[in-house]
Amino acid sequence: MKKLTLILLAFVIVFSSCKKEDVSPSDSSNNSNTDNNDNSTTTYLWDYQFSDFDYNISKDIALDNNDNIYGIGKFDNENYVYSINKDGNLNWKVTLSEASYNKHDLITITDNELIIGYNWDKLAALNLSDGSLLWENTLTTGFVDMAYNNGILYLAQCNTFDHLSILSSISPSTGTTNWQINLDHHADPRISVYQDKICLATRNELSTYNLGISIYKDNGSDASLLWRKSTDIDYQSKPTTRAIFDGQGNVYYEEAAHDTSYIHSYKLSDGSENWVKKLCNYSLPDPVILYSNGKIIASYKDDDSWGIVTSIAIIDASSGNIDAQKEGVILADEQVLLQSNNSFLVFNRLKDSKPTIQVLDQTGGLVSSRNTEAFGSLISFDDCRINSSGNLVILDGEHLVCTKANYTSPTIGTWSCRQGTNKNTKSLN
Repeated sequence: MKKLTLILLAFVIVFSSCKKEDVSPSDSSNNSNTDNNDNSTTTYLWDYQFSDFDYNISKDIALDNNDNIYGIGKFDNENYVYSINKDGNLNWKVTLSEASYNKHDLITITDNELIIGYNWDKLAALNLSDGSLLWENTLTTGFVDMAYNNGILYLAQCNTFDHLSILSSISPSTGTTNWQINLDHHADPRISVYQDKICLATRNELSTYNLGISIYKDNGSDASLLWRKSTDIDYQSKPTTRAIFDGQGNVYYEEAAHDTSYIHSYKLSDGSENWVKKLCNYSLPDPVILYSNGKIIASYKDDDSWGIVTSIAIIDASSGNIDAQKEGVILADEQVLLQSNNSFLVFNRLKDSKPTIQVLDQTGGLVSSRNTEAFGSLISFDDCRINSSGNLVILDGEHLVCTKANYTSPTIGTWSCRQGTNKNTKSLN
């Protein structure tokens, strides 16, 4: 109890010290940011204010191949889908029918459509160029997550009241259901896909509670369970965390069933365990796991921070050996972005508690550190992406900004951000 009290007290102190700074629209468009390594000055390229959305913006954005940005917002009790181009100008904004606002509305870009999941049981496809409605479906039960790969959209549905859970395959061009299978009491599913393999990270509630991942194979007309790995837990409230693929025949999963974080590597074909590595004695509700060039980037809570500040482990994907660890480098847990050169961005505070973006190489070495004080508190960041020009697009609740940078956009074959890709496919490509 004493340790828990200390952890809670420390969290209050850290959170209080990271209160969001007020940046007016006129100020934010002119603030400059300095790279601490070469002292070069950079500025916002543009700053789009969401005043007509009443500042209620969903937490996810998606970028297409032309750097158009898509998201969901709310105004006057109605939901809107918006598209903003790479220059910060509004392409279009459309209203979703019968929509109620949900901070966890989902958005994914397929090859040709913008897919929106909203209002608990609604799924729709919009035209990328003008936002016109292509199709809209009312689902059988609650909508939780979706992923896209190889021309197929996969849905994970769940209703916690009657424990009904469904996995389905949808044609994104027509909204037609290819197949649908019922699952046995799989709650809070998180879905990821690669080619014809579907991974569900779920909490199974048949008799005892347990967390784990299940791998299904898409057979075209149905899906078959290949294998499942799970760990029994003694209470229901533990969250599930998304597993990721490496495109090399392996799947990776960060497990925290008993307040201890482990990374597992399994063979995709049969579920045999390649390796397991303990990270720490704390658990994260939604850890970051990324993959690039034979390395796993995984977030965890280190002991020295009392389980508050998030740290990063760089793991050899073939052996499970930890090549490097960087403690206390992340204050915004959800924001770690890979670059095409396999270095990665983390959001931190350095000297004098000023917010920074640090770039680390795959040995954990510091490449650069950029002052981003004008952005305000990093804890308030909702989503970030690196566009094809190497600039950083940041969603921060009440506005969307693009800041000039010299980063490199991630490449196909990497798991470059929490949502898999810039398009939020929850897949490698």
